[in-house]
Amino acid sequence: RDSGYAFALVVTGILFLPLDRLIYRMIASEGFPGEVSVLLNRVEPFGHGYGVLLIALTLWFVGRIRRWQVALILCCSLGSGIAADIVKLFIGRERPNCVPIGYASDSMPRFNSLWESEVWLELFESTNHSFPSAHTATAFGLAAALSFIYPRGGWWFFLLAGLVGLQRVVTGYHHVSDTLIGAAIGLVVGTLIWRRYADSMAARTRSRGEWVARG
Repeated sequence: RDSGYAFALVVTGILFLPLDRLIYRMIASEGFPGEVSVLLNRVEPFGHGYGVLLIALTLWFVGRIRRWQVALILCCSLGSGIAADIVKLFIGRERPNCVPIGYASDSMPRFNSLWESEVWLELFESTNHSFPSAHTATAFGLAAALSFIYPRGGWWFFLLAGLVGLQRVVTGYHHVSDTLIGAAIGLVVGTLIWRRYADSMAARTRSRGEWVARG
């Protein structure tokens, strides 16, 4: 089911590519209500490394999760963000707020040829890191991990992750398609990491506890 959602996000992201610039122009000219913008900015830490760390540690300190779950939360979320950052190295795209509103540009993603020397000068420039959204990928990786721990709250976690993506669009750091592809990356990476390691880490913790009890 998760792979189906990820596929739908990718397809939707591709469909939005020709509309990205138009949507940004509408947002930049019309703006968002002040309170909505404030709300979105408050949600942004859900897709930031520091925010993820604080959330995981808070759950651990209040005794709601185990240490291995803290580790997996960090791996799922930060791993998703890193995966998105790796994609940025191969696909360049200017951030919406770095291109003048009236500039006639479709701002489509382009492949970076790593064999060209001048490309290396641009690889680590934030202005060319619009595609995909690492914040959104991190948020969806976090939402995936938390939904495994708290299944009933899954809809809430993914709603927060979606709001992170919306915040990135409203603030002009990403196009809509950037956030959709980022969401797909986070969903896939977060789900794969959790399903690959959760059972073995839980079993190792149980066996260690049994050994301590016998001792």
